[in-house]
This record gives sequence, C-alpha cells and structure tokens, in this order.
Amino acid sequence: MARPREFDETQALTQARELFWRDGYAATSLAALLDAMAISKSSFYETFGSKHALFLRALADYQDERAGQIETCLADSRSAKAAIEALFRGIVACEQAKGCMTCNEAIELGPSDPAVEARVGGALSDIEILLERTVARGQREGSIGTSLDAASLARLLAVSLSGLQVMIRARTERARLEETVEIILKLLH
Repeated sequence: MARPREFDETQALTQARELFWRDGYAATSLAALLDAMAISKSSFYETFGSKHALFLRALADYQDERAGQIETCLADSRSAKAAIEALFRGIVACEQAKGCMTCNEAIELGPSDPAVEARVGGALSDIEILLERTVARGQREGSIGTSLDAASLARLLAVSLSGLQVMIRARTERARLEETVEIILKLLH
C-alpha cells in the first residue's frame, strides 16, 4: 500500500514555479528545488518524475494563471482601448524584475527544447488571439482606429507586450518602461 503524501503538491508546484520563474531552468538546481518545495528527493521523483517534467508543469501553471489574468483585464466592460491600456500599464506597475516566465523561457529554452517551444508558442498565440478580439471590439465601438486590421494590430501589440516584459526582466528603469507604453498605445489611434 502506498504511503500518503506528506506534502501539499499544489504548494510544492507553486514554490517550484517561483524558483524557475526567478532563476530560470538552468540555474535552478535540484537541491534548490527540494529545499524550496520542502520535499525529499524520493518524493520529488515519485510525484514529478524529473526536473524537466516539473518545469513543464510549473510553466503550464504559470501560463494558465497569466492567460486568465490577461483575459479578465481585456474583457473589462470599459472600452477596448481602455482595457488594452490597463493591461500594458498594469504590467509595468506590478511586474517585478522576474518579467514574464513565458518570455523568459522563450529566450532560455525555446530554441533548444521542443516541449518548451510548443508551450511558449501556444501561450503567445493565445495572447495574440485575446488581443485580436479586443482590438476588433475596439474597432467596432470606435475606440481603436482602423488603419490596421485587427489581426495585424493584435500581432504588433503581442510582440510589444513580450518586448516590454523582456525589458522588465532586464531591469529597465520605470520611466523608460512607461515611455515605451505611451509609444505602444499610440498604435491604437
């Protein structure tokens, strides 16, 4: 008969996610994970299989949470333009030097890890779709200009969002981030 787990798997996953997000995959050692998760090596392997498998779960957990936050922000009842502005300004206001875990891993592992590449690509595509819906709504309601079609403008906003989050990870000064957001928001006219 299997022994019951002596740790909270959800809490352990959250701790691992925070460590991977802050330090990246390569710089996160198994010893650091075990310490942060407060579990034994045998429990780690029994529950999560490997560092890579745990990482993929942690990345998926982050992406699900982040997509929900972005969707909620963009679905706000205010104008579509105001919702997009709130998204960009909110990211600058609340992000710490960790940036976006998806963007971080696009750079760190995306080029060499097909599973991460697929997860990153899917997450970025999902954000682009959410932005396209919001831009289309804004164009219908008149809060966003029509000089670009919704899909093209959404793609440009998605790239801008990722770039902004890389700037955050690079510890760009706040005034420069805010100036960048002002430039990005001019795309909506």
